[in-house]
Amino acid sequence: MTLRTKLLSGFIVLIMIPLFLLGTIAFFVSQHMIENKYSELNEVTLKAVSLNIENVINEMNHLSKASIVNPTVQRILSKDTAHMNPTELRLQIINAEKAMKKILYTYPFVHAVMLYDRSGVLYKVGRFDFEPIRYGELVHHPVFAEAISREGAPKWIGPYRFPDLTGNDAVLTQIRIVKDIETFENKGVLILQTKFAEIEDIFEEIGRESHFLIVNRNGLIFYDNEHHLQGETLSALMDEKEKVSLPADYQTFRASFAGKESVISVNGLSVEKWRVLSVRSWHSLSQEMITLAKWIVGITALCLIAALLFNILFVNRTAGAIIDVVRAMKRVEKGDLQTRTKVEGSGETKELSVGFNSLVSRVGSLLQEVEKEQERKKKAEMMLMQAQIRPHFLFNTLESINVLAVQNQGRKVSRMIHQLGRILRISIEEDEEITIRQEIDHLKSYLEIQKFRFEDMFDYEIDIPEAMLDFAVLKLTLQPLVENALQHGFAELDHKGTLKVSAADTGDQLEFFIRDNGAGFPESVLFQLQMTEPDVKLEREGLGIRNVVDRIQIRYGKAYGLFICSNRHEGTIIKCVIPKYHLGDRYGTD
Repeated sequence: MTLRTKLLSGFIVLIMIPLFLLGTIAFFVSQHMIENKYSELNEVTLKAVSLNIENVINEMNHLSKASIVNPTVQRILSKDTAHMNPTELRLQIINAEKAMKKILYTYPFVHAVMLYDRSGVLYKVGRFDFEPIRYGELVHHPVFAEAISREGAPKWIGPYRFPDLTGNDAVLTQIRIVKDIETFENKGVLILQTKFAEIEDIFEEIGRESHFLIVNRNGLIFYDNEHHLQGETLSALMDEKEKVSLPADYQTFRASFAGKESVISVNGLSVEKWRVLSVRSWHSLSQEMITLAKWIVGITALCLIAALLFNILFVNRTAGAIIDVVRAMKRVEKGDLQTRTKVEGSGETKELSVGFNSLVSRVGSLLQEVEKEQERKKKAEMMLMQAQIRPHFLFNTLESINVLAVQNQGRKVSRMIHQLGRILRISIEEDEEITIRQEIDHLKSYLEIQKFRFEDMFDYEIDIPEAMLDFAVLKLTLQPLVENALQHGFAELDHKGTLKVSAADTGDQLEFFIRDNGAGFPESVLFQLQMTEPDVKLEREGLGIRNVVDRIQIRYGKAYGLFICSNRHEGTIIKCVIPKYHLGDRYGTD
């Protein structure tokens, strides 16, 4: 058996297998404990929430019951409105609605009240974003038949189920038949809409750790304490194989909810077979358990013991020397040419270490020479590319100043020369890199000059976070991209162009976005910009965009550059990606 086979066998038997077994046991034990603990605590919470909601509903039932037996309401419904002339009917409605305001609308949780008499006359009080249903339509509505069958008991309707009856507001709607308190004959219909304010208070008191929903018997979500699932259905949020019935008694189960593994608890309400659901992501629950951390500590300790046994039983002096050389070779493969092995022992192991150290030293010297040559080459290429950009812009600017001078616009000439001076101050500096603050100053000066030249052609906006301004960037990175938008994107427009420069810090890199509503790139130009060696004539039409790409990739490597999204006559978005670092930090290419 070879040394490699022995080492591999020892690693599998003493480390991999114990680690796998202990990790599996720890996972299932912690999972079981988390589910049990959460289920016990959540059952108490969910039942208390359900009881409080039922109390709120009962309070509203008492309110509506007290209202329909109120003598004023009884008198309103006793009027024979069928034989009133229009003036009498209008006066009756005004007086009745004033009385209803005093009786019902003084309660803060009441949203709207609709009262119909036997002739179909509607008295309404409250806020309406919809046209109340007509009496003729109401009596044929499926909800009305159920309200009739309840003999004056309330029928509750959640939002979103019947918008023609309840409107589009997130309110609870109660419909009940109004009886004559003496003859018990049907005198009218009361529709009372209430806000969710008191129910909101219930969920505010228990905190925001869980996501609470109230659904009707069909699974329609009509209340969500986070206010983004209202109007959705459970069938759309849960996988087909995980859909379950909603029991009246408390139940907890694990399922995928809105694409996330979650623990879902259900408890029934006595109102209209509604259900209260509590949804808690499994990830948030697993993070709370200290038990899992204890298991990890135990597994780590066992792994360390296994590693120690592995070292004692299998690694002898000769194997140790060979392994040191192999490890050093791996570090060299990763680019660490300062790696050296200890020269100890005698015979072949000593010669191996000496030969390895000598070889790495020689390779390091050769690579340093190659890096110096590449550095000089890249610097020369970069200076050449920058030179390709500067004369083009300088020529256009001087031509504009000349035109203004001929027109005797001295103030504009002065301002343009001032802005040009700021641009040249940055452009003629020998530093290849400047701060983003300097680059933005350079860009603003360029845009101000172009605004002088083409005052009505475009508007621009620069939105760069203050925290990004002290990071470094290659000089003349953004200006050629903006110049392309102005000269090619806006040239064909018959309306005013807009240009926005923004940026974002994504952690390890910085992203700049240049957005315009211009003519967009032709497909042929986009194709050429993606080629390694684009057509020279077509590249000139891109106004140096290819130069920006090459400069970035020469400096930082192929992982960075430009990403262009453009539709003809719809505008262009250019995303420029560079690494995040400060001036003085040496950033090598990939």
